[in-house]
Amino acid sequence: MSEFDITERQDQLEEELVENEKKAEQAYTRVLADLSSSLKTETGRNVIWWVLSLCRVYADDFSESEKQMYTALGARSIGIQIIEMLNHVDPAAYAELQLQKIKEGNKDA
Repeated sequence: MSEFDITERQDQLEEELVENEKKAEQAYTRVLADLSSSLKTETGRNVIWWVLSLCRVYADDFSESEKQMYTALGARSIGIQIIEMLNHVDPAAYAELQLQKIKEGNKDA
């Protein structure tokens, strides 16, 4: 492979990387818009709360089993990402969701 071929391939890879980053950013923007729409309905809020409760963000999931610990940490990480996305969409959304669920007697997330 000549130096010209290598430079050409590097340019192609850089273009692909930029295109992939644009696609990822567009997908994230769509997800945020969908999350915002979900917050506007009771059904959407219930689903968001249910997913967060599965993530056990505030639970103490210590275990002697590494597999269980990694599973719990992975779920917690997803929950934290969802909370960060909620805060991005509406900084008050998570707190309002918590208050709503406390009033309903369901404060598990």
